[in-house]
Amino acid sequence: SETVVNALLKHLKDREPSVRSSAVTALGRLGQASETVVNALLDLLTDKEPLVRNCAAWALGQLGQASETVVNALLNLLKDREPSVRSSAATALGRLGQASETVVNALLKHLKDRDTLVRNSAATALGQLGQASETVVNTILELLKDKETFVRGSAASALGQLGQASETVINALLMAINDGSVSRSIAATALDKLTSRSDQAANHLGVSC
Repeated sequence: SETVVNALLKHLKDREPSVRSSAVTALGRLGQASETVVNALLDLLTDKEPLVRNCAAWALGQLGQASETVVNALLNLLKDREPSVRSSAATALGRLGQASETVVNALLKHLKDRDTLVRNSAATALGQLGQASETVVNTILELLKDKETFVRGSAASALGQLGQASETVINALLMAINDGSVSRSIAATALDKLTSRSDQAANHLGVSC
């Protein structure tokens, strides 16, 4: 209700970071994407506390208001010094679905971020955006060699979402299964999305229908 939203907006100015972050999270869950709410959340993207910036990015992604102002603010947040904040910004951009060249290029850059969580979120976001250019696909293919298992898994899932069923992509996923670098179930799901009728994939997976 309006009363609840107004009360939460008031708490966005609380001196305690935990109170501000809780109010932000609640607003994200309520889904009331009014101009007042969105602007208040945008202001908190520059909060001095990383937790609050993190929650504000998450909430903006939940609200789904993909205006130029929101997208640009989240793009700027990808430069934040805190990995958790950069990760939340990438996640929000993926949820908003604004697959502009600027957004895609920014996320591509963060596939090489020094932080594992950021690389993971960037890969997931690119999969959600569905922009299956050669550059995007090839860069995510490289992420199948990431040192972290869950990042490799997110890369495989993203390839499945992108739907680029080239021989290179399919062979890379099959190789990832064979050498154990990606979870069998994750890679199988990606392959199923790409080539649901592929005998080659089914044979390598040992699947019979």
